[in-house]
Amino acid sequence: MEIVVFILIVGIIILLGFGLFLLFQRWQNRYKIQQVERQKEKLFDMTIFDEVAAAEKLSLTDAQKAVFDEVNQRWQTVTKADFATLETTIMMAESLNARPNKVFAAKRKIASANQRLAEMEKTIFEIRQTLAKLQEKA
Repeated sequence: MEIVVFILIVGIIILLGFGLFLLFQRWQNRYKIQQVERQKEKLFDMTIFDEVAAAEKLSLTDAQKAVFDEVNQRWQTVTKADFATLETTIMMAESLNARPNKVFAAKRKIASANQRLAEMEKTIFEIRQTLAKLQEKA
């Protein structure tokens, strides 16, 4: 009888420990999701809109116009498709994080969102560099 009580107590302690671990993971995921959202907003609020508008007003040669069109297309892709995909990934991570059995799937979605953010930052940096070069040449 004593062994049954001991096994029962150990089982309850293990379940409580696992439950606390999952709760901690959910809190950690929630914090990471908030970080991703702040980075997304920061990225979206960049002044690149003004830079694209300023470059559009420059008198460019045909070659420069082709480069600008390519950069403008990349910027349109970032603003329309990439931000939407990122927002969807964040929402999926939040949804998964709300379910205790999907905490680790949420962690993978958060990593995916961070990777997408890094790619977007790189693309925006490249766009800004190209726009700066266009403005220097014009």
